Amino acid sequence: MTLLFEKNDSQLGLKRIIIDIYLKHSSRAATYNMNLDQFYTRWFYTVRDDQGQDGSFLSQPGYSSAGGHKRYGLWWLAGVGVIVPWQVYQQYGDLGLVRKQYPSMVRFMNYLERKTTNYIQTSYVLPLQFGLFNEENKPKAVRHLLETVKASNYCLTTGFVGTPYICLVLSDAGHPEEAYRMFLNSEYPSWLFPVKQGATTFWERWNSYTLKNGFGPVSMNSFNHYAYGAIEEWMMSHCLGIQRDEQQPGYKHILLQPEVSDSLRYAKGGFETMYGHVTSEWEHVDGGYTYHAVVPANTTATLSLVAPSAKAVTITTGAKIAKNVGYKAGKAIYTLPAGTYSFMVKE
Repeated sequence: MTLLFEKNDSQLGLKRIIIDIYLKHSSRAATYNMNLDQFYTRWFYTVRDDQGQDGSFLSQPGYSSAGGHKRYGLWWLAGVGVIVPWQVYQQYGDLGLVRKQYPSMVRFMNYLERKTTNYIQTSYVLPLQFGLFNEENKPKAVRHLLETVKASNYCLTTGFVGTPYICLVLSDAGHPEEAYRMFLNSEYPSWLFPVKQGATTFWERWNSYTLKNGFGPVSMNSFNHYAYGAIEEWMMSHCLGIQRDEQQPGYKHILLQPEVSDSLRYAKGGFETMYGHVTSEWEHVDGGYTYHAVVPANTTATLSLVAPSAKAVTITTGAKIAKNVGYKAGKAIYTLPAGTYSFMVKE
């Protein structure tokens, strides 16, 4: 990925990166494309310097509040100093940033305790993502979310806050096909609608430009605005199934859980971890599907493959070192040391 730049920042001496590093929206997705550990570490000096005495954050760290840039206590701005450091720690295993940022994190959370803000947007997605429903109400919330998704004909009705999470929530709730339908939808508003209008970057609005009506309103109409690109997190973690083990940050131990779907013929991808390149790939073939993975040196992985039975899976590459450890909830489970593996799953 080529980083997208705009809006000159005179104090930082560089331009603000539109991967929205000051929000959770893209902090994890961005790490799949470039090693940002040191970038975030340096940038958080500015975030901490700009934090208000009351614990709030600037809308754009690095700018003076006297210049018209607002201070935010909005809970979703917690991504500035709370969620992003956690994402960096989990992606790179670097505890140093969390140690330096922790006092600032506490100040912001104390600030939130003194303030209350009522938001109704993405009212099902956010509580489900952050585990706010109890076991009794969670199934009801999932059901209502599915109703709203179907009522919108699988179009997105969320904004910058809810959009990064909606496919994650659907998949995690056991509805990956609904996540795929939203991901592949090309009607307005959706991720593929701008593509049909000729987009080659992520836009600030789904309809920043349309073939029918031309350019949208000038206000808030950036054509280099990465926030909606946070869908890459779902593409990596669910479509390809490359999940991190939060007990072993930095992908020291990798969870491979691909969500194979008839909505796509194949899916292939990967990214650089602190130990090397991890790859996950699946493809439909006659009679089933194939799966291929590369586990980096000095790491291990646990692979879960959807299969009608353990006997339906054949290891075609790496059989001597891959170990089947069981079959549970419709998935054949394997432990994998570093290496290259291929599987055939008969359906």
